[in-house]
Amino acid sequence: MLSAWAFETAGGATYQIGSSVFPGIPKMRIGERARLPQNFSIASAERGVSVIENHTVSGSGYYVDGLSGQPEADFGPVRLAAYQPDDLTVEYSGAAHGWVVFPIRTNKYWRATLDGKPVELGKFLDFFPAVEVNRPSKIRFYYDSSHLLKTLELCTAGFAASVILLIMVNGRASRPRAGAG
Repeated sequence: MLSAWAFETAGGATYQIGSSVFPGIPKMRIGERARLPQNFSIASAERGVSVIENHTVSGSGYYVDGLSGQPEADFGPVRLAAYQPDDLTVEYSGAAHGWVVFPIRTNKYWRATLDGKPVELGKFLDFFPAVEVNRPSKIRFYYDSSHLLKTLELCTAGFAASVILLIMVNGRASRPRAGAG
């Protein structure tokens, strides 16, 4: 079995394959456990799936000065204030202009507020949601599940229409026909 992954690091570590240099730390396994730096631990979630934790990352989100390229992540000014799987709040204590990034996969249903006001989400590395900041702020990332309610309403309306149609069809079929006999 051969598996390989590359993980970005806050310290800017790189690895080289041939003449190409890539950011991150690779983890490769050919039938045995890989050797990683001491600040990393590996937990096997199930056969063939490993979870790698970087113990130097404190908290949750992080600050970057831009969304393009490979900016250095700064975990210091970002603190997790509240957490639920679909609703979390981080506090940014810095004053520099940049972006607070949260390391979750984003999709069109994630939303954010900055100090209680809705803001547009940027994307870091085309994957992670990011909110633009320029002063100490409270940022809330939350999943908008209203589309699920719309789907439920549509299903309920369809079910109700089917029941009404069934009652109407059965009502006509059970009436005796006039003039037969």
